[in-house]
Parts: sequence; structure tokens; C-alpha cells
Amino acid sequence: MPHLEGPVPQVKAKIKEGLMAFLFRRQRSVLAVLAVSALAASILAVGSGSAGAVVDKEDHKPDFQACVGAATHDQGFTDVSSGHAHRAAINCLAYYRVTLGTGDGTTYSPNDVVNRGQMAAFLARSLRAVEDATGSSILPTTVTDQGFSDISTVPLAYRNSVNLLAEIGVIAKGGEFDPAGDVTRGQMALWVINFLDKVSDDITVTATDIVVNNEQSSGFDYFADVRAISPAAVDRATAALYELGVVNGRSTRSPATPNAAPLDLNYEPNATVNRGQMAAFFTRALAHTQLRPKGLTVQYNGSLDYDNLLISVREDNGFAPKASVPVDVFKAKKADASKAFKDGACDTDVVSQVGAYGGTVCTIDASEETTDTDGDLLLTVGDSDIDEGGTTIWAWTGRVGDKVTSTTSPYAISVDKSEVVRKATKAEVTSSKRSGAASVNFGRSVVYTVQLQDDNGDVTFGMTDEGPATYTLVVSTYKDAQAAGEEGRGVLAVEGATADTLLTRTSRTLTTDSKGGFKFTLTAKDPTNTARGDSVLVEYKLTPTTNAPGGTTAIGESSDKRTGETLYYLHFSDAIPQVGAVKLEPSNSYLKRTESGTQATNRVIVRVLDQYGVPIRGGNIWVALRSVNADASAELAVVNGTNIATTVALPSATASNEIGTGETPVLTDITFVKLRRDGTVAYTYQPTVGAAGTEQVLQVAVYTRGGSDPTYSYSHFPDSATPGTVTPVTASVYWAVPAPTTAINADGGTGYDVVLADVRNDTIVYENPAGEYKWLRYDNRDRIWIAKDSDGKIIQTDATGDLYLGAATDLKASNLSELEKTLQALLKKDTLLIDNDATSGTVREDNPKLQYFGYNAEELGQVSRFNLFGTPPA
Repeated sequence: MPHLEGPVPQVKAKIKEGLMAFLFRRQRSVLAVLAVSALAASILAVGSGSAGAVVDKEDHKPDFQACVGAATHDQGFTDVSSGHAHRAAINCLAYYRVTLGTGDGTTYSPNDVVNRGQMAAFLARSLRAVEDATGSSILPTTVTDQGFSDISTVPLAYRNSVNLLAEIGVIAKGGEFDPAGDVTRGQMALWVINFLDKVSDDITVTATDIVVNNEQSSGFDYFADVRAISPAAVDRATAALYELGVVNGRSTRSPATPNAAPLDLNYEPNATVNRGQMAAFFTRALAHTQLRPKGLTVQYNGSLDYDNLLISVREDNGFAPKASVPVDVFKAKKADASKAFKDGACDTDVVSQVGAYGGTVCTIDASEETTDTDGDLLLTVGDSDIDEGGTTIWAWTGRVGDKVTSTTSPYAISVDKSEVVRKATKAEVTSSKRSGAASVNFGRSVVYTVQLQDDNGDVTFGMTDEGPATYTLVVSTYKDAQAAGEEGRGVLAVEGATADTLLTRTSRTLTTDSKGGFKFTLTAKDPTNTARGDSVLVEYKLTPTTNAPGGTTAIGESSDKRTGETLYYLHFSDAIPQVGAVKLEPSNSYLKRTESGTQATNRVIVRVLDQYGVPIRGGNIWVALRSVNADASAELAVVNGTNIATTVALPSATASNEIGTGETPVLTDITFVKLRRDGTVAYTYQPTVGAAGTEQVLQVAVYTRGGSDPTYSYSHFPDSATPGTVTPVTASVYWAVPAPTTAINADGGTGYDVVLADVRNDTIVYENPAGEYKWLRYDNRDRIWIAKDSDGKIIQTDATGDLYLGAATDLKASNLSELEKTLQALLKKDTLLIDNDATSGTVREDNPKLQYFGYNAEELGQVSRFNLFGTPPA
């Protein structure tokens, strides 16, 4: 039998009153922590045996852990190998003096079965450690005999432990205790849940129920084998400990009904517990208390809504909390962590503050946040604080005026981007419908994918927790819900969808999967299948029900004239194909050239699609193309909208795909090219460019032959007697020269408009006040500053959907991807709202502004500084 674990400390006063309950919420993952001047800590991973798939999840796991920092260091047990499954838990218990080892204290005997006397000692010492963590004397000062008939011969330490547990209600009083008997898993569950009842106000145990975070035991997942063979108290205890993340199953059982208790696991309540497993149970239970190591520790939990960085400060000679301690927090890219300290001090070019957290970086000043009465400081770490390659965060404390030096050794943790788990704020809906298609052929299916997202567009797993979200999907089909000759016009379709045209209506509930999404399919059959012209409208409506955000961005939005609701729809048809969409795709959105005016050529692909999104294969369709300088407004007016002539005399072409030599169409400077069999036209051009660089505007319009008439009409409707007047599709190409080596507005004045961000080639094109287009390159050695708003966000959306920046305060971007993300987001908007303060008015800019300093286009390896910002109002 193992050594009797040493004496139990004398206990004091009453237990539950005065214990500070530590709030806990659901947890996804907890990052291991490390001290700069100490060994790296390992992730606490403890288990009680093999585990199978569970139906539900532990709904009340703690946010943070007791076993961090120094509590994870090796305690020197010779019989606990580095690969032992419970090594971290055993070392943690030894750190907190919950275990004193076996034999002469150099061994732990992890495979020995725990007896009831030893379990009492473990619990008593755990109570003493938690008492110390509250800074109060709350245990009884003396222990009285509780009437057990068989403990008089065991060592005093064991007698005190048993009597203490009985006196405070963890175990029943009197009778036989059987101190040498083996502890079963069922008995262990009862004792541990009663222990937690004493040390947490969020766990309440009564004779008939257990309540955890206001959830009653009737709602817990449970183990079927426990419910079948154990008393109700054991059943409730094991179920509660599962929800708290303290225990899991020992073996697998036949799968239960999906999405309903019991678990797909057996608990095996009559099996024994060895000392290694017991360490795992106890460390998980201690995570629901205030117990933290001596000194300062830091933990990160990305799954919380707020305050996901916990800094704890405890006395150096115990675990009592230290209140009102100022803490300085700063960060750096993980890849730059080794460069953060130079010549015994912080390198402020590498490190920066965390989010909106105040104070001077690497200095303890009067504005620092301080610990509360529990010795804890909870801080929010924003998404923008975590670099794509990971971020290292440091925390330290001292007296006001202290600065980081070579002897400071701040506490550090590394946080990867994958650890940032945010809550869903919207659902993005995408579909497999062909791009540019106004209608869908009968018999085809369209797959819709619904994906939960947060404000930054990342995948998330629910709105209020990590559980799934559910939506109600209602699908209605209407016959003949389309005005004649108006295929693909959504508003008309919905107006025509009246009750008397309703064919079917179905409703079902859809639940997001583990990646936060789901799919559904819409299709329709031809109602007559005998003649052209049939149409069916398929309308769908998604309504958030459980744990699901609103703000769904869907496909095919239309205002329903019947109910005033916003609905989404698909139009199915078998109408004759006609021109439905035209796409203009330049090979290059910008072309580089030298100041000498060297010419370059560009190529554009024109794609002509029918209303089903299918390329039109040749036929009597010609494409009119032109490219002109942006300042040639008079020429642009010739082919702009209704100013275009309704018919164009197009003589018979002498070439197979272009107008003949010497044959000039009515509209000048236009190239007519016949549509190829693949539904495209390839057009190569070399326009005249001014020495300063300019913008070239490409235009394309589709002309179709009017029956046997040799004229061509500007129209989207072939074989139509009345031509249409659709505005040409346009695209811009910037011809730019290299940016000068001199800085733009080095005095801090207004920067130049960014017109294009080619993030694939690390290139930015901007326009200066003289209308000249310049290009420059950036690389990972450059320093990027981006203006942020008061919340620390790079960009933000106001109520009208406009993006805006705050005042131009030079703050470093965490990485180049942040610059690129900002550029791309801003350039998607026609206008940028610079200031959202109604008292000062709103100032709109066409583009974000760019400054650069010390730039040399020929030396990309040099360090340059770039500023991206908006001009604030005067």
C-alpha cells in the first residue's frame, strides 16, 4: 500500500461563506503558457480512459485552468515518465501540495488503486489550497469526531481528513468509513461534486437535484449504465461532472439516439480509480475554483465573448490573491518574438500595445489596468491583435515608473490565429447558380450553402455558444408567375406570385454542422412539358430559430408586394435563350510602362451569356468594342446609354471575324467582332497613352442581327423588331509609371488616392492630384501603418453600409495581410465615409489615401514606411 501521503494541515472556520466563486463559461481550448525565463509549459491533457463519440458536449467547462505556469513544471517523481498520460495532472497536484508522493516522496505510484482514506486526504488538501487562494480563513479551526466506528487506528492525518469532510457535508457522518477500501468511480463522483458544491456558488447540490449555472440535472447528458445500476445521487453526480468537464466515459456503448441523451459512453461506476486517473479528476475540478500559481500567470481563451485574456497575480509565499496590482501588457508577431527585446529593453518597432489597452508599452505607469479583489485582470483581445502567423503576448507587473529591462522576465503566451473563436453575427448564403444567370432551366438543381460568419467574415459555430444554429426554411412554388416577355425580372415575378398560383409549400428545420454551415437544394419541373414559355417561381425564406443570427445575406433579394417581407427566389423557365449578361475581363487591370512612354498591349475577353448563364455559341451576334482615354468625354458620349444610334449600318465583312478594310460603321472608333463558337471574343489593343500615364476605359456592347435585314441593332433581344438601349459594359485599365523615390507628402499632409490593389503581385496603383497614375511595390520588410478608429478596428461599417476610417493616427498594421485586407475592402466601396461624427459632418473620399516614405522602386529589400488613411474633416 502506498505511503500515507503525509499529515493533513489543521483546518479552520466555516467553509462555503467567503469562498469567491469564479465565473466560468463554455470553453473551446486553452493555450499552454510559458515564462520567458523558464521552461515552456505543456498543454494540460488529462483523461480517465478511452472515450468514444459523444452525442452532446460538456456544456459547463471552465474558461481557464488552475494548472498553468509553474503548476505544470516537473515535480521529480521517478515513476512518472515524460510520456505518461497523467503526468501534467500529477505534477499540478504536487505543486499545490494536494499530493505528497509515496514512499519517501520521490514516487507517485500512478497505477495503484486509490483507497478511501487516501481520497479523503486528497480532498482535504484541495480544500486547504482553495482556502489559501481566497485569502480567507474559512475552514474549521478544529476537527471534531463525526462518529465513524472504524478510523480510530488509522493515522491522525487520515482521521482528520475523514472527520473534516463529514463535518462540512462532503461525505455522510457516522457508521463505518472503510478507509482501506478501494474507491469506486461512483463514490469518487459523489465526493467530488460535493467538494465543488462547497467551493463554487455556481454549483448547488441538494438531496434531489444538482444545479450548474442555473441548469438543473434533468437537462444534463447522462451515462446509461449509471442510470441503470446506480442510486439516483450517483446518476446526478456523474452527469453533472460530465457537463463540468471533470469526467468522461470509460468505454464505448451502442450509439444513442442522435442529439439526445444518454451519451454514447459507459461510465462504469463500480470500477476502481487509480492514482493517475484521480489526479486527472482533481485537476479538472480545481479549474472551477480560484486556485492559481504563485506570482503572475496569463491564460488566453478565444471562445469567450469578452475578456478572453486572464492575468492572475498571487502572493509569492502562497496562493492568496493580490489586489490593485498594475499590469502592463504588450505584444509582437510570433515570428518577431525573439527580436522584441534589444539591449535589455523593449524594441518599440517590434512590440505594441494590445487592442485599446492603455498605458505606455513596456512601462508601468499610473494608467495601467489593475487586478481586482480576486487577484485577476480580465482583458479583451481583439481579432486584429492576433497576427495570421500567431502573436506573442507579454504581461508583467512592478512599481509605477518601472520599465522592462534585461532582468524583468515578463510572462509570455503565444496565441495562434486558429485559437480565435468568435461568435456568429450573420449568415452568408451562396449558390451554385451560374454566374450572370437570370433564370434556371427546368430540371436543373441549384444548391444553396449557408455559412455562419462573424463580423470579419470568418467561420464560426453559433451566435451565443459553440453549439449549432438552427433555421426554418420555407419553400413555395408558383406557376405562371412571370409576365410575358419579362423572364428573369425578380420584382415582377414576386408581384405575380399570388395565392391562386401557389403549387406547393414545404417547411423544415436545418441545423448547422461542426463547421457552422448547411446546404439545401431548389429545383422545379416543367409543368406542361409540351411547349415553350412555361415558368415557375421557387421562393425560399430562411428564418433564424435557435442560436442563429439574423442579417442573412442571401441570393436574389426582392421586396414581396404581398406581405412586405424580404424574400428570395429562383425563376425556372424553358424560354428560348437570349442575351442575358455580358462580361468584360481585361487580362491586366494595370500595365507598367516607363516615363519615356513605351507602349504596351493588353488583351480583353468578352463573354456573352444567355439568361441561363450559358455561353451563347456564335450565331448572328456581333460585339462592338472600343478603348478610349478616360478624359475623352466627348468620344465616350457617342456610345453611352441612349445617346447611341438605335441601328448601325454594318456592311458585309470581308474578313471572317471583323469589319472589312475601308468599311467604316456609323459609330466611329468601334471595332466589330463576331462572337466565336465558345461564346467569347478576344480583343487585343494598344491605345495611345500620354507621357504621364492615364486610364483607359474599355467598352463593349452586343449587337444582334435583325432577321434577314443586313443591319445590326443595339439590343439584348435577338430577332426583335424593337432594339434595346442598354448602357455598354465598361472596365478600366490603368497605364502607370513607377512611383518616384521621393516621399509623398512627407510632412504628413494628404496622401494620394489608391485606385488599385494587386495583392497577388504586392503592387499598389495610385493617382496623384495631377491625374498621373503611379505604381509601387511593397514587401515584408516594409513598415505599414493604418488609421484605426477608437475601437481599434481597421475598418468599420456604418448604418448605411459605408466603410469608414477614424482620424489618421499612425498605428502599425500587424502584418501585410492586414494592409491587403483593408485595401481590398475599401476599394469595393464607391465612397469612403471618413468621419461618422454627426457634429462635425461627414466627409466622403473616393478612395483611401496612401503615403510612403523612403521608397525606392529598384530596391525592394529596403525598409520603407507606408501609411493608409482617410482625411478627417477640418
